[in-house]
Amino acid sequence: MKIKEDALIAAETAEAQAVIEHAMTGKPLDPEIARRVRERSQRATEQLRKRFGTLNIAVDLIREVRSQE
Repeated sequence: MKIKEDALIAAETAEAQAVIEHAMTGKPLDPEIARRVRERSQRATEQLRKRFGTLNIAVDLIREVRSQE
């Protein structure tokens, strides 16, 4: 099981590096990498929503900034 986990971590690291390179240089990102990254991001977002609910802190932050002016 450890070997499989290490392979997944290595693949995710390589994909993260490709995303960073795309952001820094504009090099085209492989559509398959973009799809996998997007799917992982959506799963992580959904897990956070299930755990913490939807957080709407933007309104409170804007009000706080306005009251300091």
